[in-house]
Amino acid sequence: MHGQWKYQSNNPKRPDGIIHQYCPPEQIISEMERLVEMHNNHLEMGVPPEIEAAWLHHRFTQIHPFQDGNGRVARTLASLIFIRQGLFPIVITRHDRQEYINAAEAADSGDLTRLINLFSRLQEKILIKGLGLRA
Repeated sequence: MHGQWKYQSNNPKRPDGIIHQYCPPEQIISEMERLVEMHNNHLEMGVPPEIEAAWLHHRFTQIHPFQDGNGRVARTLASLIFIRQGLFPIVITRHDRQEYINAAEAADSGDLTRLINLFSRLQEKILIKGLGLRA
């Protein structure tokens, strides 16, 4: 059902045959409460938007609270972090797709740097375009 937490596991099989494990349905509520609490703490601490956007995006995708649409929601959450700072939403085009996937996989392995750098570069790209400058 739309707008409800997932009711069954949705662990995808990767191309290499490995099953990627997401949060089990029975832990969704507590993990989402923890995500919100940690996000609020980050806001109070003044975590830079590109770091918070990458962290929130990644943490949300690791919880994977819905049966479908988790990636779209995660990108929207990341965009909202930037919008709240007076910046632009994240736009990942087909040209950015492989870099985005690689950055997400690096984050899964504990390295958020590539996702932070991607979001920063996308933000810079749209700012330059918005100002009518050439990169």
